[in-house]
Parts: sequence; C-alpha cells; structure tokens
Amino acid sequence: MPIRETDPWRLQYFENVPCPDDVWISTEDQDSWAWYPDHRWI
Repeated sequence: MPIRETDPWRLQYFENVPCPDDVWISTEDQDSWAWYPDHRWI
C-alpha cells in the first residue's frame, strides 16, 4: 500500500483506496518533511 501509516489501526481507512505503487502518501508531517524536501516551503 502506498499510503505510509505509522499507526497500524489506521490502515483500515486506506485499505480500499486505489493508488499507484510508486506514489508514497504520508499521513505524518515528519514523513512528508523527510521525503519531499523540495516542497518544505509550502
């Protein structure tokens, strides 16, 4: 699943959401900050 979730109990909310495997979607700010440094100005 491309949605990266640190809390396993929240995975139920995303299990039927279609998303390409090469797209990473974070649900935590610290993951987004680390993964996408070019967009930190937003």
